[in-house]
Formats: sequence, structure tokens, C-alpha cells
Amino acid sequence: MRLLKQQAPTEPLEDDAPFHAAEPQDALRLDLARALESLAPIYRDVLVLVDVTGHTVPEASRTLGIGLETAKSRLHRARALMRQRLLA
Repeated sequence: MRLLKQQAPTEPLEDDAPFHAAEPQDALRLDLARALESLAPIYRDVLVLVDVTGHTVPEASRTLGIGLETAKSRLHRARALMRQRLLA
């Protein structure tokens, strides 16, 4: 399952540009991937479907074979866990 959207091609840095310019973005991607991997599958699945791939909550609930209220609850919990882990 894809966790991150593919980036568009970028232009190479100029010789006088500092090399560390992209490091914070790389660190953020790594932190996001680690936090996402640490979620239990029941939370990760709904979070990825809604927040990464762009499905609606009703679509995610049908895809996962769970009730709409269960999907909403799991999504809320998944977002709270991600927030907690990223701010720690």
C-alpha cells in the first residue's frame, strides 16, 4: 500500500544553494512514515484511505466493510494518535 504521494520532478539545486535545504522535508516524511507505521492496522487503513488517497469516509467504510460510525470513530482516533506521536 502506498503511504506517500509521489512528488513531481524537481529541478536540480544551483551550485550556490545550501544542500541542507530539503532536509527538514525529508525528516518530516520519515517522521510521518514512522508514526503511520506505528498505528494499529484498523486505524492506519481508514486514515490512509481518507487522508492519503482521498476517499470519503463513506467510501472508506464500504471498502473496509465496517459501519460508517465505526469508520468515523477510527479516523478520529487515528488522527489523534498521529498528532500525539508527531508532537512527542
